[in-house]
Amino acid sequence: MKIFRFIISLLTLHVFISLAQTLRAQEPSDSEKSTYVEGQVLVKFKPTAAKEFFTTSCPLARLEEQTGVTVLKSFGTNPNQKHLSPTKLLGHPTHSTQVLIKLLKDDPAIEYVEPNYYRSIRSRPNDPHFQKQWGLENTGQLIDNYWQGTAGCDIGYLTAQEFIRPGPVDVIIAVGDSGIQLDHPDLEDKIWINPDEIPGNGIDDDNNDYIDDTQGYDFGKNRALVEDNEGHGTHVAGIIAAKTNNEIGITGAFSKAKILPLAVEDANGNISSDAILNSLNYVTAMKNNGANIVAYNFSLGGAIYSQSEKEAIEQLNQAGVIVCAATGNQGRNSDLDFFKTYPDCYEVSNIIAVGGSNLTHGLYGNSNYGLRNVDLAAPGRAIYSAAISGNGYEFRSGCSQSTPYVSAAVAMAAHNFPEDTVEERIHRILNNTTPSTAWEGKSVSGGILNLTKIVNSDGDELPDWWEEDNFSDLSSNGEGDRDRDGLSDIQEYLSGTNPTSANSTFKPETISVNSQEVLTLEIKTLQGRTYQLQVNSGLEATNWQNLGNSITGDGTIKSFRDTLNVAINPKRFYRIRVTWE
Repeated sequence: MKIFRFIISLLTLHVFISLAQTLRAQEPSDSEKSTYVEGQVLVKFKPTAAKEFFTTSCPLARLEEQTGVTVLKSFGTNPNQKHLSPTKLLGHPTHSTQVLIKLLKDDPAIEYVEPNYYRSIRSRPNDPHFQKQWGLENTGQLIDNYWQGTAGCDIGYLTAQEFIRPGPVDVIIAVGDSGIQLDHPDLEDKIWINPDEIPGNGIDDDNNDYIDDTQGYDFGKNRALVEDNEGHGTHVAGIIAAKTNNEIGITGAFSKAKILPLAVEDANGNISSDAILNSLNYVTAMKNNGANIVAYNFSLGGAIYSQSEKEAIEQLNQAGVIVCAATGNQGRNSDLDFFKTYPDCYEVSNIIAVGGSNLTHGLYGNSNYGLRNVDLAAPGRAIYSAAISGNGYEFRSGCSQSTPYVSAAVAMAAHNFPEDTVEERIHRILNNTTPSTAWEGKSVSGGILNLTKIVNSDGDELPDWWEEDNFSDLSSNGEGDRDRDGLSDIQEYLSGTNPTSANSTFKPETISVNSQEVLTLEIKTLQGRTYQLQVNSGLEATNWQNLGNSITGDGTIKSFRDTLNVAINPKRFYRIRVTWE
């Protein structure tokens, strides 16, 4: 966890930046006590002291005799030499962590001492069925009372959230399918609204040959009203963009995107080529008219090659739209001519052909595969998403379920890297998969979709888009200081400052004291950050106390207040602790 702070003295109202990213040899405040293992501390001995571990002047033996601590664990990369490591976990049967820190922090043999902190899984959405969505987070849980997962075999959803570009999101995914239940509680806020069409007036306001197409269109029944009588399209849409953190249902793989509903089934449940062609051409026209449609989700297909369908997809390519197409569910090699399915096997450069993976990063049993005609895999077994029955949710399996994960990835990539071409966007996704032995030699990428690697391909603590925007490459390791302002690149990213300008600093927008001597600080917040105002009577490392509740950043200006009369208490120092949300 990276921490960034500025400190304000009321005596001078002077603002400056603290370079410390973690507090060393610090006694934990009351507000932090639940975040560490009581009665234990992590200690690093100075190099000179570590060399004396097996001599008569061993500092460990001295500390054990003087304080009663015992070594619980040693840390090191060589399993045969951990006992030589200067970093130790020490414990005491009766002393608290605070007492241990006081006893050890000033010892001349010790470089630093800190609590044995707890770490938690990165913030999970509050949607109650999230634990059923193994594709987003696989902890090895049992799915649908039958399928056993393997921890880590997911698409890296949670970690990816740390690296999403802040700011408004304007990306649309067209879903050509059975339709979508527009009033489903997890989807009703995720449907794209055509701004150029007036609903219900019976007029083609935007002159696109479709009347009242305010929320997509039903090309199977030739009407503006989009419904879903089968549930397939609703399930797909939920995987892509179900509303997140609304305390109901599920989490979308990229819930910031909007969905353009395009129904292609007729009243008898048949899907004809003309309905598909109309939907593809509609997307091309809407994209050319200014709607930022970045992907067409094609969770359907057939064994017959259609030249007109291929040409319509090529038009989408020219418009800058990626087609995410499901491979078949026959368990066959799609590279063989008599097992090919379409549109996934068309030789068109804007198609990403998606196979299905299981809960262990293996091959979903029914998924087609092919070193030439399947690009990558995504979760396809026992996928939990929105259902049309009672505004509910259900499990479904198939490459139809795998494909919307990739459509969501395209939308996420388009938001974070808006200047990428279609070719660059596809390469960014395919070149950053999780390798899978089951898919090696059976797909172009040989791997499973990985959202985290799409936005942080080099595995440092800086998102690729931030490095590309500021440095035009991925050369930063996070610790550099190119503008020589004393802040590392990671600190600059966390605080939202410009890493190439020493004049760009993190400071309050305003500092004011009203007639009741109440201090107010206003700061510009960033999405994905949590801000906590802390107060102290001096600048010592200890005794910092949280003041009020923390604030979750959303890109707007937020206020902190200290209601204690500053005229009576003039010597108060403030800092703002900034951490990942």
